Amino acid sequence: MDYPHKAGNRLRGISVVMSFDWLNDFLNSEEAQKILLHPQFIAFFLTILLEIFRRAIVPKARIIWGTSHGFNFLIPQNPASERAQAIPNLPVNTKSFFVRNEGRGPAKNVEFYFNYKPEHYEVWPVIQHNVENAPDGRFVIRIPFIRQKEFFSIEAIHSNNHVPDIVNVRAEEGKCKEVNMAPVKIFPNWGNMIILAILIAGIFQFISLAVYIILKFLGF
Repeated sequence: MDYPHKAGNRLRGISVVMSFDWLNDFLNSEEAQKILLHPQFIAFFLTILLEIFRRAIVPKARIIWGTSHGFNFLIPQNPASERAQAIPNLPVNTKSFFVRNEGRGPAKNVEFYFNYKPEHYEVWPVIQHNVENAPDGRFVIRIPFIRQKEFFSIEAIHSNNHVPDIVNVRAEEGKCKEVNMAPVKIFPNWGNMIILAILIAGIFQFISLAVYIILKFLGF
């Protein structure tokens, strides 16, 4: 007598075999052989393999950045005496910009172009950087080196005005990518391990299918 879970596993195995049988029939067909053995298809296939290989072995920087959050404070102003004229609250605006090198290589001479100079800013953790004012009035923060997987933030504050936006971020490796950022839930380690196991299983299945197609293409 088959248990339900055994029957389910057997059905999944049969479905996988059937899917590979369909692929096998297609690859052995005359039309597929003509396509697979065509010189242009072979050149295209080899180009893709070489590009994947190049991206896998050549370390490359990948800078992402985004606005994490901002806030507007209305700070009360204490008059010198009770008879003094009431002073309106002082608006103070803050904004946080997060930066991370997602790549496997270092980024060089990363430049952050602000619309104008903020009243005060901090780079945290502390990183060596240079500042300059562009001829058009933009404010530039230049960081000479960001190592792989490094993460930091630029905190800006401005009173009586909005915090300037970052209008452009660029590096020697090219333009950096702006991404949306928001607080997210941090999963426990066991949850991350389950997700990692699913990803590894998916990669294994993809590689198995690719090897199967290549072997059929070579006639084995």
